[in-house]
Amino acid sequence: MRSAVRYADGDLVNYAIAANSTLNITLAAGGTVGTDDIITVTNGGPAVLAGQASILTSGRPHPLLPKQDGRSFCTTLP
Repeated sequence: MRSAVRYADGDLVNYAIAANSTLNITLAAGGTVGTDDIITVTNGGPAVLAGQASILTSGRPHPLLPKQDGRSFCTTLP
């Protein structure tokens, strides 16, 4: 399976993940507005990704985060 991490500016990093395996990654982002302040993680196949995120914020949700309700810093899309 191929998974990808895409930053707000469109920069993309692909990760090959073998079936029935685990991948741990650490990302540092948010230093440049409009470039790395939103990160999207996707899978490239039928497998389901499961995971968690730990974030440090400025205290305000990003206004362009999909499905933003003013309280969420992370969202899951189908």
